[in-house]
Amino acid sequence: MANQFLIKDTMVDMRGLSACEILALQSGCCAGVELLGYYEKGDTPTPIIYSLSTTLLADNGGSIVETGGIKLEHQFIEHVNALYFGVSVSLTDNAARLAVFLTI
Repeated sequence: MANQFLIKDTMVDMRGLSACEILALQSGCCAGVELLGYYEKGDTPTPIIYSLSTTLLADNGGSIVETGGIKLEHQFIEHVNALYFGVSVSLTDNAARLAVFLTI
């Protein structure tokens, strides 16, 4: 079972990792977290994999997520989609999410 990924449907689910899940990440029992969507499962182009990170950069809700005293990071290479940062056609105001997305 070592090196499997925790599967989370949404960013809220990922931000709510249990103490046991965090320990599994820190001990290496789990290689990372596979996120299936931002607001709901499937609302991003593809799932993305987050790994435990020691980055000093702040949580930006997309490539770096801090939860339960740990940081998880996905390094986007070549292409990044605004949907991975919480930009959504269902939101009435995407200004804050777009501002974060445009600073990466």
